[in-house]
Amino acid sequence: MGGIVGRLFREFSVTLAFAIMVSTVVSLSVTPMICGLLRALGPSPNATWLDRAVEGVLSRMIGFMTARFPHARPRALTLIVFAATIALTVAS
Repeated sequence: MGGIVGRLFREFSVTLAFAIMVSTVVSLSVTPMICGLLRALGPSPNATWLDRAVEGVLSRMIGFMTARFPHARPRALTLIVFAATIALTVAS
């Protein structure tokens, strides 16, 4: 598409692609680190009943996932799978 409308669409597509790339990097790197930090801290002393209920559900989910996926425990293997996922995403 040519003209001003074509240029606007092209600029929008570049902006959208950049936003998707930044979102991918954040979701694959920063988000798990923040979740791990919050998980290590545990519940706050002034937790409400909803906080305790959610914490109980999350603890059961983590226990379930740890029991079902023992092969994800070696960090080197998990990092290799992570890198392969990124590489395949970029390649496709």
